[in-house]
Amino acid sequence: MTAAWHTEHILRQLLVPMALCGMGMLVFQGCQESRYERVVVSGTVTYQSKPLEKGMIAFFPTKGTKTSPSAGKIVAGQYRIDRLGGVPVGTHRIEIKAYDVPEGPRVALTETAQYLPAKYNTETTLEITIPPGEASITRDFDLTD
Repeated sequence: MTAAWHTEHILRQLLVPMALCGMGMLVFQGCQESRYERVVVSGTVTYQSKPLEKGMIAFFPTKGTKTSPSAGKIVAGQYRIDRLGGVPVGTHRIEIKAYDVPEGPRVALTETAQYLPAKYNTETTLEITIPPGEASITRDFDLTD
């Protein structure tokens, strides 16, 4: 046996268990995340009485709610958070962002402009408490300046 074969054999003995352990941790984390009761949240978002054409809405856990954030796209004023079963039960801070995207075949991220006031995103006071025992809830947002 060559030294190269010996080195390769040792690496396989170390890397395979490490890879399996890493995959197991990801599965475990996914299982932990799925243990939270979730509710599908949907609704409309308007700004100055017009549907928000393109944007994002995010739910960040607060007040003892221990889970990861949930987010989704806003398209033509509509959103629906149903990934992984929805938003976990508990209290969440809500951030809403909307973007003006220039027309064209290729648009760089730097060419987009977030135009909602900070009181709806970086300085948000929007909050929601997701109640247990519901399959889905509707929450609409009518944003103004």
